[in-house]
Amino acid sequence: MSHVLDTSFVVDFLEGKAAAVSAFDLVQSTDGEVLLPSPALYEVLLSASRNVRESAREALAILVAQADIPTFGFAEASDTALLQNRLLMVGLP
Repeated sequence: MSHVLDTSFVVDFLEGKAAAVSAFDLVQSTDGEVLLPSPALYEVLLSASRNVRESAREALAILVAQADIPTFGFAEASDTALLQNRLLMVGLP
């Protein structure tokens, strides 16, 4: 199983929020791969360039070291948008 990290999760992880840290630890303990999509990484790096907290930079280094960073093209973006819309239609975030 693949676990795709979104921007809000990464931000929570970088801020050291317990739920995100616990979830990441759980994901790492499974056999699945951890994916950090390049758009999410871009958004986090853009924000991180304004944030000089050493702990956030260290946490980001951990994520980048542990995750595969796939590039997303049109097909992936289209599939993701379709999935997001379906989730919204059933009341899930």
